[in-house]
Amino acid sequence: MKKNNLKTILILLIIASAITDFFPSHEGPHFRYNGSNPLQNVLNLGTPLTLMIIDIQNAPYLFFSPESYVMIPLQLIIILGLVFLLRLLPKS
Repeated sequence: MKKNNLKTILILLIIASAITDFFPSHEGPHFRYNGSNPLQNVLNLGTPLTLMIIDIQNAPYLFFSPESYVMIPLQLIIILGLVFLLRLLPKS
């Protein structure tokens, strides 16, 4: 694989991960957490899976979904793997 193609894939993957992890929606919580109120609107971060919720009325204000403990490290492993592969390829 060419180095330029790998750089393009890496950049697109970082952008896609940022969009899917931090895309906000302001509505009722998508998952239950300690102190959650289904009638109160909160900031849900992530699409199509809500990975985090920001709720300014319940401390500690940032709540992680169970899926986030798998998705975020998996994204980091893939991105770091591509960075490592990019460094291993010979300069062209």
